[in-house]
Amino acid sequence: MNAIDDTDVEGSHTGTITHTSASEDSNFDGIVIEDMVVSIVDNDHGCGEPGQIYNQFDVSGPGGVSDCYVNLYDFVEFAGYWLDCTDLANPDCL
Repeated sequence: MNAIDDTDVEGSHTGTITHTSASEDSNFDGIVIEDMVVSIVDNDHGCGEPGQIYNQFDVSGPGGVSDCYVNLYDFVEFAGYWLDCTDLANPDCL
């Protein structure tokens, strides 16, 4: 069985499949079919979860940890490198 592959980050979870029975044959009409609990593995990753690729320009955030946004934290980090290393021939400089 396959679930719909969307881009929503839902995390791995379980779901319950329920059944009903309707038949013109009285031996099968309305019989009870047990519910089935299935595992659903989400292949979409939220920011910071294993498998997530951060934006290459998201180098910092609150506490110095990438925060999934390119914002002033990242600009401050970039500016600090730029002020410390202005030798364009140096491959270690940004």
